[in-house]
Amino acid sequence: MKSHSQHPTIAAYKENAVLQLIIASGCGYVAFHLARIMLLLMNYSKGDVFHWLYPNVGVGVKEIWTQKWWTIATYGWVHHGFWEWFTNMIWLYCFGVTLQNINGFKQLIPLFVSGIIFGGIAFEISQFIFLQESTQTGIYF
Repeated sequence: MKSHSQHPTIAAYKENAVLQLIIASGCGYVAFHLARIMLLLMNYSKGDVFHWLYPNVGVGVKEIWTQKWWTIATYGWVHHGFWEWFTNMIWLYCFGVTLQNINGFKQLIPLFVSGIIFGGIAFEISQFIFLQESTQTGIYF
């Protein structure tokens, strides 16, 4: 008599929200750095590239937020460096698989997106509480 151990199988891409989020985040990482590389190849300085890209995708100081409100949704899809992205994807996989097993794959993407949005809002609100005078313009979340 053979005993078969039941190993959980990895869900197909269509029903695997964790894998979809990892791929979407990887696409955001590649697109952001491709834009950065293209600007650098067009002989723009690193400072110019920084001042063009980061304020348009990263959540910045509270004075910028009213002009660039979309950054609340975009900051979570781009990462500054490969290892930052890689470790975030490991954490996403570890927690995402658990949440996907508990709640199902359909609830994970809305939870992830709402976490990004509420995290950005909390970052902006914390500036009103902790930073009364914002003199730093190069800080992005």
